[in-house]
Amino acid sequence: VPIPNKTGIAVGENARSNFIGTAEGAPNIISGNTDAPGYGILLGTLTLNPSEDILPRQNTFVKNRIGIGPNLTTISNTKGFVLVQAVQNTIGGDTDALANIIVASVEEGLSLLDGTRENTLLKNYIGVLPSGLGSRANGLSPLSPGGGTYGNGGHGIKVFGVGVVGNKILNSVIGNNGGNGIEVDCPNAPPSAEPQTLIAGNHIGVTLDQAGTSIVNIANTLSGILIKNTANVQIGDIGANAGNTIGGNGEHGIKLTGKAPNPAPPIFRDGPIPF
Repeated sequence: VPIPNKTGIAVGENARSNFIGTAEGAPNIISGNTDAPGYGILLGTLTLNPSEDILPRQNTFVKNRIGIGPNLTTISNTKGFVLVQAVQNTIGGDTDALANIIVASVEEGLSLLDGTRENTLLKNYIGVLPSGLGSRANGLSPLSPGGGTYGNGGHGIKVFGVGVVGNKILNSVIGNNGGNGIEVDCPNAPPSAEPQTLIAGNHIGVTLDQAGTSIVNIANTLSGILIKNTANVQIGDIGANAGNTIGGNGEHGIKLTGKAPNPAPPIFRDGPIPF
């Protein structure tokens, strides 16, 4: 029976260069946190208008299982992983061994909120389990199909608020979520030479099975990517495997809506590849 905390892990003001999780040994299991605010992980500070020098930065989060128990049963957090006023942190890593799994949240799986800048989200599983992991317990399929047990109740990843700029969402698998796979809504983002958000190399709504030969439907209920009232978002990039693979979602693969505050349009490169 879960004994909830308000927040499972909080990494806050003045936190620098910490590692939460490791490739060796057992993962952290962060689940069942439903007392308000109900964050699985909070990276940042809720202080109003904090000074730049206290913001948490250059922390790394790997191999955390957020929203599931030791036997891969779902144990929900209200929100899976929240970044607010956090700078230059890394969520995930460049191999499956370093991936974070964020599933079964009541609301969003992962949120980038006010003042969150220049963070890299790399090779995470949002709303799904990695291929092969789910077959080890309880007869669960390696990737739960669309609308399955592991989906987060809201958006898979939500990018929202004031001063949110320069974040990267890369090489992740995002599916089964009750909202959009990724939603970006940042009308007040400051101008930047870099993309406001870079979304590249992701599988959103579809992916391949463990053998790499068959398509698996992991549809999000709404669109794969929604860009709302935001300029200078880049979808896809140049280079091997930098395009996004998007398909099977309940509404659009990519949807642009609202009015961006400046004339810079979204940038599309090397994709998407619809199924």
